[in-house]
Amino acid sequence: MNSIIEIWERIDDIIIEIEMQVKNLQLQLKRFNRHEKLSEKLQKLEIELAQARISDLEKETKPLESFLKKKNKLLDKNSSKQKSENLDFSTAKDNYLHKKEELDKTQKKVDQLTEKLLKDVQKKNTESSKGIDVLEGELQKKINQLNQFDKDYMKIISECDDCGKTVIGTEKEI
Repeated sequence: MNSIIEIWERIDDIIIEIEMQVKNLQLQLKRFNRHEKLSEKLQKLEIELAQARISDLEKETKPLESFLKKKNKLLDKNSSKQKSENLDFSTAKDNYLHKKEELDKTQKKVDQLTEKLLKDVQKKNTESSKGIDVLEGELQKKINQLNQFDKDYMKIISECDDCGKTVIGTEKEI
């Protein structure tokens, strides 16, 4: 009689423990999903920042390109003025080439950052898939254990007619 009560108490303890483990796994899954969303948001913001920098550098080089085109037209029309304007043209050309070089370097950095971010996202997606699979597997194991305990509990109750009456009597006394 006492052994059956001890078995039921142990079954209740095991069920409570499994339910706590299921809750912990669900909490871990929520944290993992939140981390994944924040990582994606960070990646988007970094890409937007890089694009804004490129846009700024392009805005700086457009006036220089325009200036160089005007100078080229003037040089073609006025070959006599070519010597006096050559110095200004050379300076503008140097400025243009310098800005163009900065733009190329920034573009290269943006390409590298984008490539790195894409690799990181792919890696995180792979890790998250593995993490979710592991968490889902653990959750399924716990659910299966709960189902098995329910079956065992029902089997014990169905095999023992007197057990149910005694347990009901003991519950009232408590």
